[in-house]
This record gives sequence, structure tokens and C-alpha cells, in this order.
Amino acid sequence: MGDIRVSYVMATKNRADTLCDALERLEGLAGPDDEVIVMDGLSEDHTPEVIDEFFQRGVIAQFASGEDKNAADATNKGIALAQGEYVRPISDDDITLPEGMAQAIQIMNDNPEVDVMLCGGTKVSKSRETTICLPVGVDYGSHSSKPMDYGGCGAGIIARRRVFEKIKFSTRIRACDVMFLADAIKEGFTVKFCRVNLYVHRVFSRTAGENDMPEGFSNIREKHGDFVRPKTGGVFKGTPAWDGAFA
Repeated sequence: MGDIRVSYVMATKNRADTLCDALERLEGLAGPDDEVIVMDGLSEDHTPEVIDEFFQRGVIAQFASGEDKNAADATNKGIALAQGEYVRPISDDDITLPEGMAQAIQIMNDNPEVDVMLCGGTKVSKSRETTICLPVGVDYGSHSSKPMDYGGCGAGIIARRRVFEKIKFSTRIRACDVMFLADAIKEGFTVKFCRVNLYVHRVFSRTAGENDMPEGFSNIREKHGDFVRPKTGGVFKGTPAWDGAFA
């Protein structure tokens, strides 16, 4: 393998069947110039066997198993191993849409000034399905308060690896994806919302992001100032579709 294009970094623990499904999808998604990194939090089910199988199949390029504070901590450790130009943090219960991923990488290639891109997608829970998409005019990356104003689902994040040399996912904030986006803006990185349909984020009773994190949005307010969510909750109707303009 030469230069690596995308590093897919996945944290998992005690969800072998979910992990197996995720790796099956990645087998069809990741190209020959990509790598898949799996970080296991000392699983006690048959997760190690699943990881070994997909490592032998050549789907997983790197993996490690060890004690982590939570999924954010494991993801940070995986990103430290990443060698790709782009980093795509993913959960074992999310779906990355191949067409959306191809579009997103092409857009990043065409816009080298963009350091972090947050894409649109769909959140699915037991009771409802919600489209995540922002209109032109939001100017998402103009101020570090914007991610709090409009939200920021981690399932939509793609970032250049250099960003993680300065910023990590917080291991103390449940909304660590929102904090990451706010921190990136505050550090001077160019952050854009891209109306590409990138993911399906499945919200279960116990998702990969549900960890014992002691703090929520109050800590983000202390760091980035107060915020008020719009009545829409940052969610706008319509399917995300790239039209050449960032939100």
C-alpha cells in the first residue's frame, strides 16, 4: 500500500455482532488506498474473534485492545495510529453511504482549504427518522458557537489528519463531536457543513457513544460562550444533496 487516502477509525466494545455487520459494510466501502483501524475496549464477548477474522481477510489494517475511558478515548488512540490524509471516525452502529463518501472525499480534494467537513445524513431511532441538513447562509464555521447553535453529529465528520495534531475528542463531554467541531473553529481550522448525504446514524438504547461522561453542554458553554438552539433544533427538511455551496 502506498499513500493512504482515508483512515476509518472505529471504537467498539462487547458488540461483536454489530461490529461484524459494520466491518462487512466497510469491506465494500474502503478502497485499496484506505485503511480500517479498530480499537477494542477489552471486550469479553467474541469481539476478538471477529477482529481476527477481518484482519485475516485484509479488511482491518490495524487494531488494538486495551482499557479505555470511553469511546472518545478509544477513538483518539485509533486516530493516533492513522496514516491517511483524511480521518473518518465511525461508530460500529453507524452506516456510511458509499456514494456520499465518494462525494465527500472529492469535495475535500477540490477544496484544500477545508480542514474539517461535517456532512448531512439521517438519524434513526425506534420512534422516528430525522434528516440532518443545513441551508446555505448558516456559515457553520464562522464562529465556535455555531456547532452548538445547529448541532453536529459525529457520524458526519471527515477531517484532515493534521487537525488531530492539535485537537482530540473530549473524553469528558457526552457531546464530544460538538465540542470537537467548536474547538476546531476556535483553533482557526476551516470547518464547513456540506450538504452531502453521508450517513445513517442509528440511535439504540445503548449506542457506542453512551459512556459515563460526567459533563454535557454546560462545559461547552463555559468554553465557547452561551448559545440558544433555533426552534428547528438545527434540523431542516429535505434530503442532503451537494449543490456546490457549503452551509
